[in-house]
Amino acid sequence: MDPNNDDFDDVDELNPDDVIRVIDLPDNGEAEQDEMETDEEQEGAEGGDSDDVPVDEKAAVVFTGHRDKPHPEDEPPEVYAVHIDPSGSGLVVTGGRDDMAYVWNAATGQVLFKCAGHKNSVTCVAFSHDGLYVASADLDGLVKVWRCESKAAVWFFESGSDITWLQWHHAAHVLVAGTQDGEVWMWKIPSGDCKTFQSHGAPSQCGRIMPDGKSACVGYGDGVVKLWDLKAGKPQHTWQHSVMPDEASMQEREDSEPDEGGEMRAEASGGGEEGATSPVAILCVDCSADNSLIMSGCADATVKIFNTSSGKLVSAFNCAVNRDKDNSVEAVGFCPSAPYAATATNSGAVEIWDLPTSVEGVCKVRWSSSSAPLLYTACLDGIMRLWDTRSGSSKAVWTGHAKHRGILDFDVARDESCLVSASEDGTARVFDLRSVGS
Repeated sequence: MDPNNDDFDDVDELNPDDVIRVIDLPDNGEAEQDEMETDEEQEGAEGGDSDDVPVDEKAAVVFTGHRDKPHPEDEPPEVYAVHIDPSGSGLVVTGGRDDMAYVWNAATGQVLFKCAGHKNSVTCVAFSHDGLYVASADLDGLVKVWRCESKAAVWFFESGSDITWLQWHHAAHVLVAGTQDGEVWMWKIPSGDCKTFQSHGAPSQCGRIMPDGKSACVGYGDGVVKLWDLKAGKPQHTWQHSVMPDEASMQEREDSEPDEGGEMRAEASGGGEEGATSPVAILCVDCSADNSLIMSGCADATVKIFNTSSGKLVSAFNCAVNRDKDNSVEAVGFCPSAPYAATATNSGAVEIWDLPTSVEGVCKVRWSSSSAPLLYTACLDGIMRLWDTRSGSSKAVWTGHAKHRGILDFDVARDESCLVSASEDGTARVFDLRSVGS
């Protein structure tokens, strides 16, 4: 971004002066070999974890249900998704490459029931806000909902396209999902009453229902971010990201006329000759607790933050720590207790702004709900970590998954009594958080 461009006076571009904490890592992104005499030492070095950080190598429960179904390949079927019942029942749902979802007890690992009927990998799972229902969705586009008490399927829908994301409404039995063909669906459960938010031709990559429950932000494969009014079924704002092929500069310009559907459209694009830009996929989105901001992470390692009222781009920053690596932003999150935002790239950088903390790729981050600004990270080295973002230090490390078999998803109980991780090694593991102090 050109800092001298008058068009950007209202855009806050983060720079080195905004750094909260920087942790130096070796230039090659790997720990020195002479410091890694044992597997345990290697795991600590890879994560940048100090010797005095408690490392929990033994999960309280290891769930192996996804390994029970024979698979044609030698590798165990990956567990792709996990969700803990937010009502506090102690139930967990996981979905995997074995075309199955399981609802099981986090304390014992005992299966309550199987979510059968899928014929492709189950990549999305979720409990409703009150734990009454559980939903699962697969790569064939089949969405199924079960009533947990009766263990019976109460509804299903075949979208005809891969389900890319799925979320229950915070306060109602309403399910929202996005598809590879770009449609966003909203259903009342169990009646199945449906509303469709039409595709503009690009995949619906990610989505999040806003905290007020009245709208949803959706990121698309062509760089578009939309804020949808769930009741009206129309977009309130549309933002378009584009990037120059040879540079990661970004400019914002707003059309003077409303876009189709009546919403204002802001375009973030590279400079240079007209038509020289190309779209960049939106991979993750998050929204602030007060509904005022939306943050989007992109495949070009950039993150943008938008104001939901004005539609203005208010912040833009580049997360490409090492430009020789793939630096797509895989996860973003607003801190609920402090004015911080976390970003994570698949090159292994976690930033609060610019806080690189792990040398392995990061697939998901989540802020703690405690009063302290603590951040959970799930990494491709199979290790879960908890960071104190004020100091950049690691507070806890959880291992046990097969080495270098990545964690694909995790969830934390609402009361933060435990976390459950889902891995490529075919297991889901429950870790006790009660011994971790704030």
